[in-house]
Amino acid sequence: MKRIIDPLLEMGAEIQSDNFKAPLIFSPSKLNGIDYTMKIASAQVKSCILLAALTASSPPRLSTPAVSLSPTERMLQSMGAQIKVDNLDILIQPGPINAIDMQVPGDISSAAFWIVAA
Repeated sequence: MKRIIDPLLEMGAEIQSDNFKAPLIFSPSKLNGIDYTMKIASAQVKSCILLAALTASSPPRLSTPAVSLSPTERMLQSMGAQIKVDNLDILIQPGPINAIDMQVPGDISSAAFWIVAA
């Protein structure tokens, strides 16, 4: 959880954890935009920062070391978020998004351990 907690703390989030392990406890806080360079390409870390950025006081810049999955960027764009992808840099403007109807497909990877065990 440390790779998710660290950028959120840098943004100003108040998070309690047991040595960076789940569960995490989030307290209300004001978030600020940051310039954050990811150490490894991770769709999960990228999504965490992009979602937090929606309520930040200023736009963050996220730099990724390589291309990673982008379902969160596509979802947020379809919800009206202003996201600009420039090579490996992502800029998102804080602001409200709109609710949309969407279908989320199942993810077999979540069941892989149980399938192998069976």
